[in-house]
Amino acid sequence: MSDTPGTERNPAKKPRTRASGKWWTAGGAAAVLGLLLGGVALGWWAANQTLIAGQQNTVESPDAAPVVALDSSMPDVRGLTRDDAAQVLADSGIAASTITFEDAPSGLPEGTVVRQVPVFGTPSPTAIVIGVAVPATMPSLTAADRSEAVATLSDLGVAVTIVFQYDTKAAIGTVLSTSPAAGEPLGDTATVTLATTGSSVALGDLRRLSGNCRTTGEVSLGGTRHPSAVVCSAQAEPSTSVWSIGARGDQFTATAGIDDDATPGTNATVEVLADGQVVDSWQVAFGKPVEISVPVTGVIQLSVRVNSPDDVEVLLAGAAVAGSDEAIAELEQ
Repeated sequence: MSDTPGTERNPAKKPRTRASGKWWTAGGAAAVLGLLLGGVALGWWAANQTLIAGQQNTVESPDAAPVVALDSSMPDVRGLTRDDAAQVLADSGIAASTITFEDAPSGLPEGTVVRQVPVFGTPSPTAIVIGVAVPATMPSLTAADRSEAVATLSDLGVAVTIVFQYDTKAAIGTVLSTSPAAGEPLGDTATVTLATTGSSVALGDLRRLSGNCRTTGEVSLGGTRHPSAVVCSAQAEPSTSVWSIGARGDQFTATAGIDDDATPGTNATVEVLADGQVVDSWQVAFGKPVEISVPVTGVIQLSVRVNSPDDVEVLLAGAAVAGSDEAIAELEQ
């Protein structure tokens, strides 16, 4: 049969085909757009979660990116420049009127933020103080202890290196010197030298050149027990014993007295000589020992001279020569 003029074949089919095409085009576009928007939103969320979870900046890493908190919380701006810190605070929704910048002497580069109040994460801070580095000089730390010196320099943003040096006149563990010296410009590192104990060697273990002194075990002086002593016989005629210390010692120490087993009332005179010259002398008596401490830096021969009208033995308990670790190691060879 021929087609009727003005009509199309299969009139119900083609309209459905065109309608189906329009539905796919609109629905597909909406789906693609939804995926794109979802990806953007997910990326924004992940980026912000990464910022929040990131570690705070430290002054040791001045080039690190700031850690930004959400909801107008306090960001961490330490290590940034003043201008960058101000921008980060503004980006965090914090009003400039709440921010105070102040100078903070520091060994870090000038203009670096070295401290902040309040701390990172504080919600909606109403008063903020930012410390900005200005040039600092080394403070005087002589005689300070280790913890005090380290704390003082750490507060100035300075990394501290500790070294040790033997010194007979300084208290153990106290500061002998600093580099840079007190009053000099301070950088981000410094060296602090602390006094150390050094070493010592028993007098009885050194080479004796002459005399009648000998080493004994435990003794008692004035009621105090001592694990060892050098014993020197004292008579009316002075008796001298000489040891070689080869200019390697700095201090000679001992507790001098008369043994608690001796006759009460006995006494004696004790002298210490350095290279033949009397350095000091002491009177010792039964029940009344004395403490001896004599500088011997540069001394080659150390001598002890004793005499007594009572013909008694003088004890030098704990007698030892102290010096640097290196010097005493050589002396013991």
